[in-house]
Amino acid sequence: MNLSVSPAWQHQGIGRGLLSFAVQNCKVAGVKHLVIRTGYQSPQQRIYEQFGFQIVSVAKDYFVRHYAEPIFDAGQQLKDQVTLNLTIEK
Repeated sequence: MNLSVSPAWQHQGIGRGLLSFAVQNCKVAGVKHLVIRTGYQSPQQRIYEQFGFQIVSVAKDYFVRHYAEPIFDAGQQLKDQVTLNLTIEK
């Protein structure tokens, strides 16, 4: 459901390792598509795209409309939500 790494442990390849583990387990289980939603242009988006995820939609002002308090990621306020899809091939 959610994948996150404590700030003290970031930038050590843990997130990439967790994502790789999840993708490989989905492949073994016969899952054909993975969907991820995150902040548009968040640092994580680049990692997902490196794994082959592609943008399928952007929900404008999603985080502004659905959260009472502003949400920040890497010092940047999240406004739009991006949906990315990965087609898993065997």
